[in-house]
Amino acid sequence: MGVKEDTGDIITAWPDQLKMRCYTQAEIHALSEVEITQVQVADRDGEIVAGGLHDLKMGPTKRGERCHTCDKTERYCPGHCGHINLAKPCLNPLFYNELKQLIVATCYECGQFLCHENKQRLFEARLEALSYGSIECYNQLAQVQPMMEEQEGRDGLDQVCQTILGKYKESAKKEHTPTRTLVDLKAQLVEDFF
Repeated sequence: MGVKEDTGDIITAWPDQLKMRCYTQAEIHALSEVEITQVQVADRDGEIVAGGLHDLKMGPTKRGERCHTCDKTERYCPGHCGHINLAKPCLNPLFYNELKQLIVATCYECGQFLCHENKQRLFEARLEALSYGSIECYNQLAQVQPMMEEQEGRDGLDQVCQTILGKYKESAKKEHTPTRTLVDLKAQLVEDFF
């Protein structure tokens, strides 16, 4: 945790970092209490269909009902996850722009990125610098680009990148860069790369 304040009986805390990611299929299945397999919500008598969108394993929907997972009423049941197994894989619309950029920047025949290896290596190194939270390292790697254009060999660039990253790897843990700044820099870097 980040900063803590003690105000009498109440202790408040703020996280010092937040990471977001998508669940894997295995994680979704582990969290899920029920697989949604029915398109009907209720039968002709108005009873909730098991395996439907209102399955009582995900929590009660009306007063007086009890959850089939935790056996609590609607007031105390927090609700539980369900999942739908799709017949075919589909693209997540949240990642459409990133996927489009990757497809456009990839060779249709061999699957390689359509850019020079040195540019790829520098891009990877600058992303790594941002993962350390070091803007100074990020900027120092940006100054390597003119040298990269003069040199054809990848070995020299690899050595320069490793030297710069090595200097900042340990010291970056002590450095605190606002997350918003890092996100903006990463977005700009990806946009410039593609």
